[in-house]
Amino acid sequence: MPNHLIEENNLSIAWAKVLNLILVCHKHELAPFIVSINAVDNEIVETTEIRDKLNLFLKEDKSFSVETVASTIFPKSFWNLNLPRQQLYARYIKNFPRIKKAHQNYGGTYFQRLISFNSTYNSAEGINQIEELINGWHDGLRRRSFYQAAIFDPRKDQSRKTFQGFPCLRHVSFNIIKMNSGYGLEIIGIYATQTVFEKAYGNYLGLYHLGKFMAHEMGIKFLGEKCISARLILKNNNNISTTKLKTLASEISPLLDETNKNAQ
Repeated sequence: MPNHLIEENNLSIAWAKVLNLILVCHKHELAPFIVSINAVDNEIVETTEIRDKLNLFLKEDKSFSVETVASTIFPKSFWNLNLPRQQLYARYIKNFPRIKKAHQNYGGTYFQRLISFNSTYNSAEGINQIEELINGWHDGLRRRSFYQAAIFDPRKDQSRKTFQGFPCLRHVSFNIIKMNSGYGLEIIGIYATQTVFEKAYGNYLGLYHLGKFMAHEMGIKFLGEKCISARLILKNNNNISTTKLKTLASEISPLLDETNKNAQ
């Protein structure tokens, strides 16, 4: 039975190790699986050459890029550190009708559920869960069970369809950790199913951006992330073969070895 936990200080290395592991697993599936990525000096480290290599294969497969997947969890390009966060929310809601036109966003996006839960898809009438959490923190609320955000909405998502692509991310927890020098935040994403090729790297990156945003707005240190998959599978798209993904793994292998060597 393979190890069901990978822990790294580098997001790219963590993803590459997940790819290598699931390629040798029976039926290319693991259930459950946890990836833990530690922040280093308040940031998560990447090896951009690994991300770029993956993006080339995703483009060839006509799948979303790493950055596009990440933006469904947190739209980093909309966030300006010098402006109030309310402008981020307003800008996203304004642009959401355009964002929703992408076929994979037909049911919404994760960030839309976080800032406008239980709303119509083109309004800001719902509950802004992350704003509630940030305000609760600044009001002095330290009960850790408070810092949770729902993605799954039974009224919309409890479907009997044979296949339903959204939402794979069901719940986000912001784990508040008391330290000697104050507080830190670890973000935890819980997935029903996650695909390693099409989505996992982007999911890790999106959770990082969301966790970094929350820690910044709460005024505490960002510690890292955990991504928990009830079911982890190699791929969802039959257009790309397992042989092709083994080629991807072999092309990444020298980058993995070099990164590990430099980290020692």
